[in-house]
Amino acid sequence: MLRPPPSRHPDRRVCHRDIKTENILWESKGPQAEIKLIDFGMSARMRGAGVMRDKVGTVYCMAPEVLLVGEYVTTAAILQLATSHYHLLLLLLRRAALCCG
Repeated sequence: MLRPPPSRHPDRRVCHRDIKTENILWESKGPQAEIKLIDFGMSARMRGAGVMRDKVGTVYCMAPEVLLVGEYVTTAAILQLATSHYHLLLLLLRRAALCCG
């Protein structure tokens, strides 16, 4: 999740800006399935120091600095990633409770 696909983003200067549960998929149903990040429609190529100003993304996953400050760097994606992982954990726990109840 933290590394972009090397073939598409060799310089690793792309920020997704819309990391959320709906944009995270498993490659297959197998136990060793890789996790894939999809929908790079709001992504941006970072220039210079990597400061961005566009308020894009899904509001419930946005870092506060995106909404309140108006300037942010790639570290704002860490909060999006943490929020998404929390949502995925809740989904897995719910599925386990329903399954094994």
